[in-house]
Amino acid sequence: IMGVALTAAQDLIHPDGRLNQIAHFGGDAFYCVDADKNPTNDLEAFEEDGGFLLLDANGQELWFVAAADVAEAVATLEADSEPVLIASGQGSYGPVELYVYLAGDEPEFVFIGYDEHGKSNSLTFRGCSPVGPGPDPDQPEAAEDPTPTATPFPVA
Repeated sequence: IMGVALTAAQDLIHPDGRLNQIAHFGGDAFYCVDADKNPTNDLEAFEEDGGFLLLDANGQELWFVAAADVAEAVATLEADSEPVLIASGQGSYGPVELYVYLAGDEPEFVFIGYDEHGKSNSLTFRGCSPVGPGPDPDQPEAAEDPTPTATPFPVA
């Protein structure tokens, strides 16, 4: 069981389910949520009265976009159409916007917001999948009990 927990923690930078694993919005966290506003990566749970939720660094709700509003915007998409603004709101450090466009036959979302330095950042994602690094296949897995490879001080 310990090995599974370690692997899961390595897959995501923030194991709380947020979508913005790398994109920095000044501590704000962007989630897909279910009807009870619990984080989910399950698209079906999102579609059943869930939505997108933005929380500040203290866990306070800043912005919520209902899945019904998302579905309405997605229904208006046509091939080669411009991105459609689903909703706009306020993050901790400036305005936030959520757009959708067609990438092939699938809707793709773009969340845009600001960090604490006034820098605009964006996150492009599909469904409720977090965007961030996976494990690096070229890196060996960390040993559970690392052993020293060098002595830090000369031995007399």
